[in-house]
Amino acid sequence: MRTDRRALLTLALAAPLAATGAFAIEKQPMPLDAHGYRPATALAGTVPWQLLATTENQEKVIDGFTWVLPKFPPRVRELHGKVVRVNGYMMPLDTTEKQSRFLLMAYPQTCPYCLSVGSQFFIEVLASTPVTYSQDAMVIEGRMELLEQDENGLYYRMRAARQVKG
Repeated sequence: MRTDRRALLTLALAAPLAATGAFAIEKQPMPLDAHGYRPATALAGTVPWQLLATTENQEKVIDGFTWVLPKFPPRVRELHGKVVRVNGYMMPLDTTEKQSRFLLMAYPQTCPYCLSVGSQFFIEVLASTPVTYSQDAMVIEGRMELLEQDENGLYYRMRAARQVKG
């Protein structure tokens, strides 16, 4: 099954959400990415990627440059400044075994030089204790920041993050 980014976001936005605990959990699974990979499962007590996917892209011209900026819905805005857990896949940003700064992604990494999904599907992680690289899904806990206008196109960041058991 091949799904482009727009179709992926449309499906994620249209999927029904059911309240479970403090976060919404999608009843139906998210679609496969463009390479046929499944996203990380939303575990109990974790923020589901389906919720983060409800952030919309909006174009805005600032000082003559067109930016693609996030438009955070109220349920996502509630996460700003809170300590949350997210289950995802590590994309290392360094060549060392232990990573202090990396991307946590909804989908496993398919290419070391490209991202096959939009900014709604990855979080910059700044770990207080370095996390050992793994290709397996992992749960990361940290203080969530929503980024209104990041020069790298990031929408989410977790600070003082650490790996926890899922």
